[in-house]
Amino acid sequence: MSESGKEWVDVRVDAPTSAVSRPSMANRARGENQAAVTDFLGKRSQQITARDGVKLRREAVVPEARANRAISWKGLIKQWRTWYQDRRNAGLVFEKDGEQCTGPQENRFMPSYSNKLYAKLKDLERGLHDAYGRRFHTGMLTLTASAGRPGEWVAPQDHLDELLSSWEAVRRALHRSLDDSLRWEYLMVLEPHKSGYAHAHIAIFVDGVVEEERFEPVIDAHLRNCELAERDAHEYENVITVKRVAGSRDREVGEIGNLGSYVGEYLGIYEEEGPLDAPEHVQAFNALLWATGRQRWRPSNGAQEYMAYDSLVLEPEWDLVGVTYDGGETVEPVNPHGGGVEWTETWSDWPPPD
Repeated sequence: MSESGKEWVDVRVDAPTSAVSRPSMANRARGENQAAVTDFLGKRSQQITARDGVKLRREAVVPEARANRAISWKGLIKQWRTWYQDRRNAGLVFEKDGEQCTGPQENRFMPSYSNKLYAKLKDLERGLHDAYGRRFHTGMLTLTASAGRPGEWVAPQDHLDELLSSWEAVRRALHRSLDDSLRWEYLMVLEPHKSGYAHAHIAIFVDGVVEEERFEPVIDAHLRNCELAERDAHEYENVITVKRVAGSRDREVGEIGNLGSYVGEYLGIYEEEGPLDAPEHVQAFNALLWATGRQRWRPSNGAQEYMAYDSLVLEPEWDLVGVTYDGGETVEPVNPHGGGVEWTETWSDWPPPD
């Protein structure tokens, strides 16, 4: 970066975001400029979005007389921490014919959810091993987007939307590249940089040997359809790897021996700290996912079928009516149609939209 600050800086990081080292076969996003990171961390007062019509949790918006504005990223982190603290011992209250029952209100940021997610990844690994055998290979692609430059950062919500704006084109490119000649599934994962901005990894699970060149059109699709994606950050040799997934007994150097651990590192499920003690950039990333309702991972239909799912199952007649924080003595009413979440949209024009 020049002293004038006129050169654009890609915000990327090559260090893992948890205390556990990631296997060496994983793709890493390119190293980010530490001065740029320091500059940004001092400016979390920026709004998470300045656009109108952005759907956010009500906690992420400040209603004003002539506007409905998104709060700052710093304020969002505080709101997320308060929400998490309030809900660590919360329960969901359901009602049918005047009777009520309470179930746990587990959320995706809880350590218990990480344990379930790891179990799902192991189910996926076992299912694919059974289906593909020794032919089982995994491609790993990395997609990034520039977050701007010091003094002119892209708002984090806008950056996340733009990063994911290429997804449908990327998915179509995957289908064209692999076509019907191979059986394959995928799992897309979001991971934070040290700045809190996100980048994406796509794990492609293939029944057979596949060349890295076969995935180059997928990277090109991202570059064509994401305005913030830059070619120098997507050199094929840096963002595409293919490795065989071996069993524990026949693993060779450079092969993947534990797919659940390999993918789980990207999902942050091995972080030793609790959510409120995680590094600041991880909390900033989690707060953004919370405010926007974005999921951190997105499996193909086939991958989803391999991943066993276990949760509270209720008969359709039971209606969600509230949340309790004291074992059911006091019930706080919620909006049943939003899963207990109140959503709103940003706007800055007067009069407000209908």
